[in-house]
Amino acid sequence: MDGMTTVYTPYYIPLNRSILIFFPSCPSSAFPVFGTSATAHDTPPVDIIDNQGSQSEAYVVQVKIKQAHDNEFKELSTFFLAQYDITKAVESVLFAHIFAIVPPEICIEGDGYILRGKRTHWVYGQTLKLRWGQEHVRPCQDKWMFIFELANLESANENICALNTP
Repeated sequence: MDGMTTVYTPYYIPLNRSILIFFPSCPSSAFPVFGTSATAHDTPPVDIIDNQGSQSEAYVVQVKIKQAHDNEFKELSTFFLAQYDITKAVESVLFAHIFAIVPPEICIEGDGYILRGKRTHWVYGQTLKLRWGQEHVRPCQDKWMFIFELANLESANENICALNTP
């Protein structure tokens, strides 16, 4: 390994296209064994929920970020300026959902935009047989759809992510 460097090439989730995001497995040495230490600070980075994911498996999730209004220039430009932050926020939601229970609908408020996400059962994903090298990749049970829209500046003081209840 001497002289070798790893180069990270960032990617961005595109607008209006479904993509698959892969999460590699974590080696068991990456996470300490919890409950065997005498210190009070040993808490897992993520609480593993029954029937949810395992850190020793690789996962794939389908995601799409869709524009709220087709071909609206202000919406497009706002998205592309925030695309890195949006990608990281969506990745965090997807990763959390692998290991823990996440609400079926979420809302993320950004700088001048709102990202509303909803998960649905991923029927087609359950038919996929994918590998990461020699390792089996487990499709997630759900896929995610996010709607990207501009924030209404006049209602900036209101909770724009509040659920609309009848």
